[in-house]
Amino acid sequence: MRRLLQISVLFFTTLFFISCDSITNSPKKSAEDVNTVEQHVTAAHLPQQAGLNKALAEVRSATAKYQNVEKAESDGYVQFSIHVPGMGIHYLNDSAFNSDGTSNLDKNLNREDPEILVYVDDDPQSPQRRLVAAEYAVPVFPDNEEGPPAEALDLFPGLDEHDWHVHPSSHELPLDDSWTIHGECHYEGGLGVFLAEDPNGDFVLWTPPTGAFGSWSGTVEPAQCPSSLGGNPLPPLLLAHGKWWTLHAWVWYDNPEGVFHPTNPRVNPGQN
Repeated sequence: MRRLLQISVLFFTTLFFISCDSITNSPKKSAEDVNTVEQHVTAAHLPQQAGLNKALAEVRSATAKYQNVEKAESDGYVQFSIHVPGMGIHYLNDSAFNSDGTSNLDKNLNREDPEILVYVDDDPQSPQRRLVAAEYAVPVFPDNEEGPPAEALDLFPGLDEHDWHVHPSSHELPLDDSWTIHGECHYEGGLGVFLAEDPNGDFVLWTPPTGAFGSWSGTVEPAQCPSSLGGNPLPPLLLAHGKWWTLHAWVWYDNPEGVFHPTNPRVNPGQN
């Protein structure tokens, strides 16, 4: 009995230090992150989650070619955000938007064909963008405002509605919950302008960090997106969209908060 107790103490002590090390250290190779993703999923959910591990491996296999961001761009992924702290730089597949800037998203999801790829710049002085996550998106329709549709919950084994989050929303911005974010305008190079309702109920255009700078009619469509900001012309408009249900899958970059958590504390807010 004493021998069994000693073995148990040694095992859990070793597991504790391994877990701490994986959280505090930032591996430099994608392969090391992949191994840690597998370890976290296995340790947290035990063998019954083998189906989830298999699904995550399928996503890695399908997206491995996009570790080269130029390959992603050649396959139609377009940068549509700047670096978002805790997330990274987002690239949206051009199949998700029409030539007139309207959204083409629907409820169809394929985990091996993500709508969005997420990158970070490992070295801001000599940027070499590194793939860290796949992201999936479906529109928020009137029949799924309270939770993601069934198609979204079936994307990976064991998903629940709390793994998905609504974008855009005020919690992603330096705004309190008295603001309502109705949609977003995206421009070439990643600039985003939010279509928001302020605490007074006024419809305003909002872009970080300057705050409100104009008004709009309350309709989320390309015609409501500004063509200039502070007198300076904006880049060409890519997309205007309303709220989306989105899911991050951190298959290339270990996330101590969980493989589907919307943000990753290891993504340095100082990167751009």
